[in-house]
Amino acid sequence: MAKAPPKFKEYTLRVKLVDKKVFKPFKFNPQDTVKNACIRVAEATSMLVDSYGLFLPGTEDAAGQWLREDYPLDFYGFEGEEVKRVRESKGQPLDPNKRAVDFIEWRNKFRFVKLNINRENQGILVDDTAKVGTIIDNIIAEHSVQIAIDEESLFANGEDEVEVLSNDMTLREQGYHGECILGLLTKVRGSQKRSDMGLYIRLPIFESYLSRKGSGLNPWKKRWYTLRKNKLTNYKSEKDTKKELGNIMMKTCREIKRTPASLSDVPKKQQHCCFEIVTAARTYKMLAKNTEEKENWITQLELARKMFAEEADIEEYLLQQRKRLEDEIRRKKGDQEKIQREKEEKERIERERKEREERERQEALERRRREEEERKRIQEALDKKRREEEELYMRLALEESELAREFGELEEELKALEGRKSREQDEEMLRLLEEQQREMEEELRRLENEMNELGDEKKSVQDRMNASISIEDEVSRALQSEFDEQLRLAEEELRKAEEEARANKKQKQEEEKQREEAERKQREEAERKQREEAERKQREEAERKQREEAEHKQREEAEHKQREEA
Repeated sequence: MAKAPPKFKEYTLRVKLVDKKVFKPFKFNPQDTVKNACIRVAEATSMLVDSYGLFLPGTEDAAGQWLREDYPLDFYGFEGEEVKRVRESKGQPLDPNKRAVDFIEWRNKFRFVKLNINRENQGILVDDTAKVGTIIDNIIAEHSVQIAIDEESLFANGEDEVEVLSNDMTLREQGYHGECILGLLTKVRGSQKRSDMGLYIRLPIFESYLSRKGSGLNPWKKRWYTLRKNKLTNYKSEKDTKKELGNIMMKTCREIKRTPASLSDVPKKQQHCCFEIVTAARTYKMLAKNTEEKENWITQLELARKMFAEEADIEEYLLQQRKRLEDEIRRKKGDQEKIQREKEEKERIERERKEREERERQEALERRRREEEERKRIQEALDKKRREEEELYMRLALEESELAREFGELEEELKALEGRKSREQDEEMLRLLEEQQREMEEELRRLENEMNELGDEKKSVQDRMNASISIEDEVSRALQSEFDEQLRLAEEELRKAEEEARANKKQKQEEEKQREEAERKQREEAERKQREEAERKQREEAERKQREEAEHKQREEAEHKQREEA
């Protein structure tokens, strides 16, 4: 008979500090309680004893469990390092009352679950060592519970994917080791009493036909697969579900791959429907009927994998929460910066538009001032020329009348001399008169030439006036078209900026549309007023030109009459 190994007052156990990912040996008294052992480890690691505890890792045959704080360490029958070395050195077998473990874990007792409160899913942390009843007390104390579904309504709605939890057991003791989706219910409709409250858990349940790739060169096999909680089972067909052909326990599942590493053995037209289930033993390549069914399978399998995993990664959850908050802060900051940039861009565009309009207005005023000055200068030149012409006409008329008077006097003298002088004198006198007549004719031709020159000069002045008027019309039309084009470009820029702002703020699309409609109406009203103002100015300008032309024609007719009379 083998000799029993010696007993020690203290033994050494290897403890894995999960957060620090290191192993550290600790000496414990077998008769000491687990709580005192936790206090010793917490003091040595500077961690909170209320948030951490000792955990016995699971094996292939048994799930992991927390060490009860009120139990002595000897209750779990750990074999210390000292006893193990002595036993192995003497070749003795393991004491049947002892448990051979390589290490125990020092880990955070809190785990992440999703809880449906007031018809909204919220992520919360719960104590994995606490009973469901204690979890309910904490939920009621920390959250404002307004709506809780009653048990009768829950099952009356055909909810075959839920299970009501026992208040006297922990989540782990009821088989749920990982991430869960919980809901608060009341056993009595309308009651908000603590004694009537309970928790239900939503279970992964799904079924449909899947094709699985056989090993080696074996073809694809179509089977009816059903997922019930922790077990994925396959049958020959939907109607033949009595004989089970195989199953996969989800607690052994390591990963659900949305896209397999290799698709060479998958039909090309169905590659988008393929996914993989990776377990510790092997990898299963599955083929769904379509993409929608594939996504449903992946969602349910991931839920089952996380729910029945050996542990819920609280560190990963905290990192995810921190990352989500940082992303949210960055998104809000980015939105604020974007809104600020859009506001500054709008202000810049509006400022540039106003500056451009003011500049164009000043330029238009300057052009009008210069045109008015040029028009005044031309009018003054025309008035001066008209006065000179009138003076010249009057002088010519006086000279003509003087010449006519002298010519009459000469004729009278000739008549008087006809009776008094001789033939020679008459001939001399006639010669003189003819010379004087020739001189008068030359003077008349000279005066006619001057009159023709004055007419040509007047015609040239009139042509310049007409050219000035046509240039003024062209300048006015060019200014109007340039103003309309610049206004159109400004409106297009403003519209583009507004459209870009609307595309980046979908949640305020309706408000943006209303504001844009109001702005559009204002712009149309402003354009209509501008067009009316421009048309009014054009009408006034046309009337003014008509009046000037009528006055000019009247003056020309008056001058023509004067010349005819002269």
